[in-house]
Amino acid sequence: MMPPEPILCPPCGQPLDDGPTNKDHVFGEAFGGRATVRVHTACNSTAGHTIEAHLSAADGPLTFQRADQGLAKRPLVGMLPDGRQVEVDFKAQTVTFSEVTVETITTDDRVEVEISGSPAKVEKVLKDFRRKYGDQIPTLSEYPEDKIVRETIEQPEILTRLSIRPETVMAAGVNIALGAGVLAAGESFASSELAAALRDRRDAPPGGVVDMAKPEALEVLDEQYAAMSAGMVASGFPDRDLPTLNVKGSVNDVVFIPYDNKTMVFVRLLGLQLFGQGIVLDAPMPAVGAYGPPVAPVLVRETAAELIVVDFTERLIPEG
Repeated sequence: MMPPEPILCPPCGQPLDDGPTNKDHVFGEAFGGRATVRVHTACNSTAGHTIEAHLSAADGPLTFQRADQGLAKRPLVGMLPDGRQVEVDFKAQTVTFSEVTVETITTDDRVEVEISGSPAKVEKVLKDFRRKYGDQIPTLSEYPEDKIVRETIEQPEILTRLSIRPETVMAAGVNIALGAGVLAAGESFASSELAAALRDRRDAPPGGVVDMAKPEALEVLDEQYAAMSAGMVASGFPDRDLPTLNVKGSVNDVVFIPYDNKTMVFVRLLGLQLFGQGIVLDAPMPAVGAYGPPVAPVLVRETAAELIVVDFTERLIPEG
């Protein structure tokens, strides 16, 4: 009897039994992801320290999306045209000056501190001084109001810097697609031709020719499947309950679209298309459901409420 095929690590393609493993968040915990797949601990660590660190950095490509969703730990820092630094709190929808000035006056038996800045900045400095000098330092409520800058800026023009490394964004998208494939098709996905093609695309040297698919393809498919589903309902079949592929807003999802023994892959993180467009891979999508390799899209989408995996092929086959 032949021994079973080893289960491979999605990111590296090597047997999981070759080293210690842990659970990796498919869409990244920093981006609200909760669904996990099994990977080598080393692969998870490398991705976290390089790929995810770049995407979640203060000047990373997902800065605005993370800030808008309240996932950023710190306010977005920018600069007004006159050079003054400001902080943007997307959740509170406020823009405040971020400068803070601190001056201390120390005598033999007392320390006085002069602070000017936003309430949050003043409060932080006061707390730091109170830990060191105790009650001789006032609390925020006791501090002179004229020292606290409560000014907010209405509809400002803010300059900010973003750092985008295309090869890192590509690697992030591929790793997410690999994890989503496992969520859809099971751990055997990591051994598929499509998984190998994804890893080859990620590891290819920059500057090569990449087949891309326009995001408009998702809109076209939505129209086609909506018409198909409506036609089936008109013929007496139950509603197929097909989700929208090109949903608007902040979503984490992967769409696999099989055609002509190839697969188009679209990856969105917090609503941002990571490849700018979809990528086209010369490999088929492996079987997901009970009907063999799909001939229609496969959607893996994680929302704040749930993880959904939809094999359109299975949904469209009439019951009975």
